[in-house]
Parts: sequence; C-alpha cells; structure tokens
Amino acid sequence: MSKVAGVYHRVVDPQFVEREYNNRALVPEHPAFFARWEKDSEFVRSSLRGHLDVPYGDDARHRVDIFPADDARGLLVFIHGGYWRSLDKSMFSWLAASWVAAGVSIALPNYRLAPSVAIDAIVADAIAAANFLVRKGPKYGVAADRIVVSGHSAGGHLAAALLAAPLARLQFDAARIIGAVPVSGVFDFEPLLQFSYNADLRLTPDSARALNLYDKQPTIAAPLVIAAGAEESSEFQRQSRLLAERWKPQVKELQILPGLIAAIADKRILSDIVATVESIRPHAGEFEVVLGIAPATTGNEASQLMNMLFGNCSLQPEVELVDVAFPPGYEKAFPGPRFGIDGIRVASGVESGPLTCTALKPQGSSAAELAALARTFALAGIDVIKDDHGIANQPFCPFAARVPAVQHAIADANRETGGRTIYAPTLSGGGRSLSEQARIAKESAVKMALIAPMLVGIPTFVEIQVDLDIPVMAHPAFAGAGRIAPPLLLGKLFRLFGADATIFPNHGGRFSFNRATCMAIAQAARAPWEHVLPALPVPAGGMTVERVDEMIEGYGPDTMLLIGGGLLSARSKLLDRAREFVAKVRGRIR
Repeated sequence: MSKVAGVYHRVVDPQFVEREYNNRALVPEHPAFFARWEKDSEFVRSSLRGHLDVPYGDDARHRVDIFPADDARGLLVFIHGGYWRSLDKSMFSWLAASWVAAGVSIALPNYRLAPSVAIDAIVADAIAAANFLVRKGPKYGVAADRIVVSGHSAGGHLAAALLAAPLARLQFDAARIIGAVPVSGVFDFEPLLQFSYNADLRLTPDSARALNLYDKQPTIAAPLVIAAGAEESSEFQRQSRLLAERWKPQVKELQILPGLIAAIADKRILSDIVATVESIRPHAGEFEVVLGIAPATTGNEASQLMNMLFGNCSLQPEVELVDVAFPPGYEKAFPGPRFGIDGIRVASGVESGPLTCTALKPQGSSAAELAALARTFALAGIDVIKDDHGIANQPFCPFAARVPAVQHAIADANRETGGRTIYAPTLSGGGRSLSEQARIAKESAVKMALIAPMLVGIPTFVEIQVDLDIPVMAHPAFAGAGRIAPPLLLGKLFRLFGADATIFPNHGGRFSFNRATCMAIAQAARAPWEHVLPALPVPAGGMTVERVDEMIEGYGPDTMLLIGGGLLSARSKLLDRAREFVAKVRGRIR
C-alpha cells in the first residue's frame, strides 16, 4: 500500500437521498436545458431523414424514432432518462444529427412510465424495443448487426439492464450487441426506497433488490464504458463506480466527465497526487468508501493529514471517518508516544498490572483546596492524580498557583508513604499560554500532563508534548464534535500524534459508548504498530469501585482505571474509599 487509505461510512437517510438523487433540485436551471433540447430536437426532426413514432408494441408509448445513416457502421440505441416517470424520446432527437453525420444510425425508443407500470415492466419495454429493432430494422434502413446500447439516468439503467437480460427473452443473437455506454445510471435501487419519487416508482425492498444490477452479472458479453459527470452528486458517481467495479473485466473504462479533474493537464498530478476511490461497498445500511490519498498531500504534518482525511468531507453530515490505514514507514513523520505504557510505569513505579487514577474537582475550588484533596489521594496510594479537564487557568484557581501547590502536596504525601504518585495538570489555551504553563510544570517537577488535543488543536498538541518531555495524557473533550469513529480518533490518531495515555468514556457509565467501541479504542491504543509505542488506555466517566473487577477483566493489565466522582462522593470517608480503590486494583492483579 502506497497511499493513506481513509475509510468512511456514509449514512443513507431520506434527507441524504433527496439531496443526492433529486436532479431537478440539484440543477435548478434544468428548464432551460429542457427547452434547448426540445428546440434543437424539433429542428433535427424537421431537417433529418427519419422514421418517427414507429410502433414496436401495443401501448401508445411503445414507439421508437429511427434515424438511418447512409452506409452505416452500426446502430446506436439511446434510451432517454426521466426517472422512469417522465420525459420523452422526442426531447433527444438532437443526438441524431452528429451520429448520423458520423455514419452511425440511431434509434430512440420510448417506454411506458411509472406510476402506470412498474420498473420491471419498463425493462421489458427496453427488451421489446431491442427485439423489434433487430427484427424490423432493415425495413427502416438500419442494419442491426452491430448495436451499441446507451442511455442516461433511467436510460443508463435500462441500457445496462439489457446486458443483464435473460438470453431467453432476446429474439436475436446476443452477439449483435457489441457495446454499451450507461451514463449516470442507477444500478443500486435501495436508496430510492427513501426517495420522494418512490410515490410514483412504488419500489419495495423486494422489488428494489430484484432490480439491482451491481450484484448481478451481465448475460451479454459486450464491453462497457460507464460514465458519470464530475459535477453530479456523489451518489450518481457512486452508482457508476459500483457497477464498474462489480462488472469487471467487462467494463473497459469508467469515465467521470469533465469537472475539476478534467482541468488538470499534468499527468504527474493526475497519477501521483489526485486522490482515488479505491472501493465502495454496501455496509449495514450505509456505504463503506475507501479513498486513496497520496501521502505527499498530507505534508507529513498533523493538521494537513486531518485536512486531507476529513476536511471538506466533515461538512457532509452523513459521512463518518471510521478508519485510516497508513503506508509502511509513514508513521515515522509523527512523534507517537515518547514514553508509552512502559514510560508511564517507570514514572509511577508501577511495574505491572493496571494503574489507578483519579481527578481533582470540582471547578470553583481554590488551589489550596485542590492541593489538600490531592494529598488525600496520594496518601491513599493513587498512582496518577489529574486535574479535572474543566480546571484550567480560571481566576479562582490560576495555573501558576495551583500546579506548584498540588505538586508540593503530592510530593509531601509521597515522602510520608514512600509512594510515587504523580500529578497530571491540565494544560490549555493558545500557544503563549501553553508555553508558560509548560515552563511552570517543569519548574514544579510535574511528571505528567493532561491535554485535550481537540481543544488546543492537534498540531499544537504534537508540538507541546514534544516540548514537555514528560508523558502526556490525552483528554477526549470536543472529540465528539466531529464524526470520526472513537477507536480511530481516541485510539489510533491520538496515539500517532503523541499521546502516551488516552482517556475515553467507559461503557456503562454516563456516556453512550458501548462495550465494543471501548474495547476497540483500547485495541487501537495498544496494538503493535511499526515504530509507534503503545499508549495506555484510560477508561473513565461515571465509574465506581464496584466495577473494578469487570474493567480489569475487560481491559487487562495494561490499563489505567480512572474513578473521579465515584471516590469524591464518599466525602468524609474519601481516604478510606480511595484506599479501597487502590487495594482492589492491586489485590486483583499485583
């Protein structure tokens, strides 16, 4: 793998479907296009030799316009669009002028429309029109021994459906069809179940599955070129990409026509820089999309990596970034944990088993009050005491007063007990504030820091944790504001950007993370990964001492258990409750 592979899930709901599939809303100027087509088509019908409204069946819509070319090289059958419910072949006569001039005959069939008939009946009409043209074409001046079938939108679907028709329904040798060009077709019908036009289409889950073409194979061996417009909605592009992927090797080319990509003339940029769609697959009622991103476009720095992965994509409310796979060696561009699990163990003196952690709170407390609280926790033997993430540099408890006071109280307790409790104060604010806080933390002999990467900014997080030269614990505040899967953001990416430990909401607490998500975060934080040290998972959020056994059973020994309010609620018995927490963890493993 030579690219950064971003994996995305796209939710399919009625609002998304309406926005992606309602072409008339997407192109508000469409009446002008329709008017131009009709005017041009009227001129072509009045000036070009042709046979209009030739019946191929009994219904009034069973009609085809045929424009023969002299000494024709073949026959193009073009099927009009209109969501199987509107438009008419007469709007597309303008196509005939250029094709006939190029020596290609063209036939433009109509078909019955929804809601009068279902789409499977419209497919039958397309088959009937093809049968008629092969059987009766010579009567109208067209030799139907070299046929290319094409169509746009609904017509694109019908063109592809012809190639997947049971051979028993064809009244001619299928080898007569030598190619197909479906343009902006629909080949996966299930999203249309949520589309407003389904009031006319009357699709059901069963009929949608029956109409799908991406999960079927062609019965006619003709090559295809599949096309869509680069300025069309992402769903219409996905539909074409999906059929192109599923009907390989019969699909000879997928063309996304013209747009920004067409404006790029430099072949090196097209081949080496422009991102590629690696795959699109249905996934649990959504779509899983894999994009290949050139590593060079990320600049090997955190903000641009996040920009390339989920910059503009994050503005699409139905898209979630769920995973990233990096090419070998890419991780060397980022610091990763400088200390990791082993470094935290060295700093805290905990050689094996889970670590204990708690939080200083509530907001509004003075530096002296928090220092007294920290001393109690340290006397109990808690391994890591962190600031609550809401305690920063407020006037009631400024960083410059709090950090030395708390660190002094913990050091005093450590001397009394022989313990090695360490303090992780919250660093926050902009660049100048963080630099000043880092200076105070170093002067106070602090051995760990707590930083919320999404609040200070990921590039700042990368730089400050390198400057601190102590283990850094990442807090998840604001990490839920984007649609990035928690195992990816809190586990893999925070680790890549330098977190030695990562806090996340444990299942069963006051947050909605389920057990599978929490286990996936822990796995992402600790999994073997080239030169990147493992980070320490820190499940938290509404935890209690009574759940210690369960958490250790689930997360294993390389974990830090964080209980805050569950200890503070003991009030006057806080020291005893904290000691119970420590004893339970140590008795369980150590």
